Amino acid sequence: MAKRVDISIAGALILLAGIMIYTSKSFPNAQGTDVGASFFPMVLSSLLIFLSLILVFTAIRKGEPNSDKSEKTEWKKAILAMVCTFFYFLVLNYIGYLIATPLFLGGMMWLYQYQKKIHIIFWSLLITGIMYLCFVKLLKVPLPVGIFFQ
Repeated sequence: MAKRVDISIAGALILLAGIMIYTSKSFPNAQGTDVGASFFPMVLSSLLIFLSLILVFTAIRKGEPNSDKSEKTEWKKAILAMVCTFFYFLVLNYIGYLIATPLFLGGMMWLYQYQKKIHIIFWSLLITGIMYLCFVKLLKVPLPVGIFFQ
């Protein structure tokens, strides 16, 4: 069952990436040394196809899971992760990126049973900081500040 699900998801992602590549060909062409509007969608779509093919080959090579109980636990984790992601986007504008993101990342690591708490804290803060620097300082893209930093 899990093998078919993985292959089906990979097929849907390959189809989506193909549609994205087809659509991005209608974007304006590059001028001079500019890479053009279609560059990043093409790169990301190609990467999505590559990763989907890896998923297909991995699904074909792996055996069926040993128990239904472990599969049910993984489904519960995946659904809980989706609910947490939904709430993250809901509260992001209210409490701001700098508070919501490390809490979300730490929660996701804890949910998927990453053991070392100091590593959870370190990586959550580091990833949040790097993304903040990239978007706010380098790309000049404002991130939600929330009610605490206004």
